[in-house]
Amino acid sequence: GRDLSHRWHRPVATGVEIHEVASSADMVRYASLPGISNPGLARDSSIHNFFAVNGGEVIAKGQLVYHSDSVAYVSDMFTKPEHRRKGLCVSILAAIENKALSLGATHTCLAPGQEVASFGLYEKYGYTTAGVRAVLVPRRDGAA
Repeated sequence: GRDLSHRWHRPVATGVEIHEVASSADMVRYASLPGISNPGLARDSSIHNFFAVNGGEVIAKGQLVYHSDSVAYVSDMFTKPEHRRKGLCVSILAAIENKALSLGATHTCLAPGQEVASFGLYEKYGYTTAGVRAVLVPRRDGAA
């Protein structure tokens, strides 16, 4: 995972606010943004959702999953296509990593889909490839 002792800072894009989901109303706003998954309205103490707002519109999101060990998992990073390349991902990641540190994590890890991993999006933020996920499907010939 990424060592959280190595900090990087970048200002949040102008007019953008980063929020942690703190209420059911926040969760409804967060869940309204398309992405990898929809967390619904359930609140789980090990899941921390963050979203970016610009002019009242939710434009990006990310999620931290942390139980009690030293590694926190970053998931569900998503930015609306028309708002990409404006530093929103790094702003969400900074909020997630700050939360992870406050909870006691020393490292973070993530598992982006192949379409994201191929662009090396997270490498510039200090992540490196440790492995590649595979999707397994049944063989068409029925053989085992």
